[in-house]
Amino acid sequence: MEENQRNNRPKVDFTVVLSFTVALFAIFSLAFFGIVSNQGTGVSYAADDTVTSGQPFTLKSEEYVISAPGTDSPAGNYETEIFYGIVDGETNHRKPIFCVQNSVQPAIDEEYVMDGTIDMDNDYRGLIYLLEAPVSAPTDTVTGEEENVRTWIRQNAIWGYLKELHTGDQYERFHDGYRYTLAQISAASITQLNKVPTGGTAEPIYSGENLAPTVASLITNALNYSKTSKIAIANNKYTIERKEGEDFYKSNLLSITATDDLLSYSVSLSGVDDAYIVDKDGKKLNLTGLTPDKQFMVVIPAEKIEEKNYTLNVTVTGTFEVSAGRYYMAKVNGATSQKVISVFDTTMTDDASLPIPFVGCPDTGMNVTQTIYFVGLIVLLCGVGIIYANAKPIEKKQQ
Repeated sequence: MEENQRNNRPKVDFTVVLSFTVALFAIFSLAFFGIVSNQGTGVSYAADDTVTSGQPFTLKSEEYVISAPGTDSPAGNYETEIFYGIVDGETNHRKPIFCVQNSVQPAIDEEYVMDGTIDMDNDYRGLIYLLEAPVSAPTDTVTGEEENVRTWIRQNAIWGYLKELHTGDQYERFHDGYRYTLAQISAASITQLNKVPTGGTAEPIYSGENLAPTVASLITNALNYSKTSKIAIANNKYTIERKEGEDFYKSNLLSITATDDLLSYSVSLSGVDDAYIVDKDGKKLNLTGLTPDKQFMVVIPAEKIEEKNYTLNVTVTGTFEVSAGRYYMAKVNGATSQKVISVFDTTMTDDASLPIPFVGCPDTGMNVTQTIYFVGLIVLLCGVGIIYANAKPIEKKQQ
């Protein structure tokens, strides 16, 4: 009896269970890899474009002039008054302000406001050089007077530069009545500087080697100054290819060259859809804020490429740290008072482009995700077939 009951119990067909298990695994694989393959990387970009304008200041003068007495050639003493800008009313914030119109009197104790800027795109780029070029006080300078000596050298170089740049032209932005040409300065013997207080006695602040060659050298350098900030894509040879089994096209490793004032650079891509950049290890990169030494490769999804000719345009834009000048005029008596100038730091951009032609190939192969889908589908169909084949005989036995 018990044996008959055991024989009449429903038998578990393990091939059916196995088939169900395989089918469920296939369905799970399709769902899982379908989700994973559609994940993306979100990248946000932000640009900070801060423009600093020159602030008004009150022009102050020290109660003395710096003079070079007994100058042999030319006649005269190269007398120079030192001016300071009192910025935003802060009496302890004193910055040397350089005069650009020797023949016009400045407006002492008046407020000066910015009247314009000087950058590398105009004829006064040499002024920027003179404002930022390093000037060392000679070793024979009296201790504590180094700034006065450096300022004297720089101021006379500025006047000499403007004299050479626009000799006799009274309609330039900074027409100048400075009486010494570059040739006269080069021939001068300036071996002493005195600080002469108003109504007081001259105090020597320098006595030593001739300073005229230093002034003349600065003027010559300023006249020949043509600094440019440039960026370029370094690669002369380039490729874009798709390797077997990969679902993307990829360029060779690209790098940039630039002048040493480059802060960072950005990349823009056109000519194909959904292209992005990666580093040499394949890690995705932001298109902006790249350091000067960063190399990159361009990646293009294969699904975006058809069987035709393409040109991928790669453009790099460099951001450079440069100097520029601001010039100021008196707020009240600007038309009759001397203009003055000061230097400030700013940024500029330069770009370079590289067109990369390539031919798209038909997408006849399968990538890894497609292969998983295909194998999963086959397994699923096989599982359904096994279930059907095993279920049919059981139905006959029950009849």
